[in-house]
Amino acid sequence: MRRTDGRRATATRAAMLLVGLSLFGALACAQEAPPPRVRAAVVRLSSAKDRADSVNLVLTRLRPPSMPADTMFDTLPGVGDDQRLMMGSCPRCTYGPRAKIQPHRAASYLTDADRDTGAVIARIINLDTIPYPKFNLQARDTVYWWVGKRHGELVSVFISSMPRARPWVSNLYIDYHPSRPYYQPIARWLWNDRDEEAWGTCDGGRCCRSTGEALR
Repeated sequence: MRRTDGRRATATRAAMLLVGLSLFGALACAQEAPPPRVRAAVVRLSSAKDRADSVNLVLTRLRPPSMPADTMFDTLPGVGDDQRLMMGSCPRCTYGPRAKIQPHRAASYLTDADRDTGAVIARIINLDTIPYPKFNLQARDTVYWWVGKRHGELVSVFISSMPRARPWVSNLYIDYHPSRPYYQPIARWLWNDRDEEAWGTCDGGRCCRSTGEALR
């Protein structure tokens, strides 16, 4: 006999609720765990014996055998950038190679001491066979963007992972934001009609820019 006092309906709703909670728990468990917090990629280039040693210091720090390189850099869409880089100057500009820029996971919590010593804040990946003189990008290359001081002056150094490629010293501009708006590392390409710039957070309240052109 079918009950009409509502208890059957209440029991059915309770069972459905338990099923829903079980499914939600299964989906929550299936989500990926957040990546582990990584140490800042601090590299003291002032201790390098020569240019080749500078490259070796950075590549050894960024490519340790015990940790995949992707663990150190944020590859999620939106926190990095992916586009074709400009060659020439508009209105005579043309499309260059397609390149990604991805922030180092520790770039949003660097300290002043880290930045004075020097640290890698991003990497640039050339997805094309076209080299790009700025940013030291060879064909199918991965370049690491180091920021710090050289002879007391703030500079960018773009370290190519290609054999026998020399470090590329470029300019560095730092913008200060007292409100510390950056809660996670970000890297972007900045476009204007005359040039192309790399941009990235270099701690929670500062962002770094470079045109990638070699310093004289």
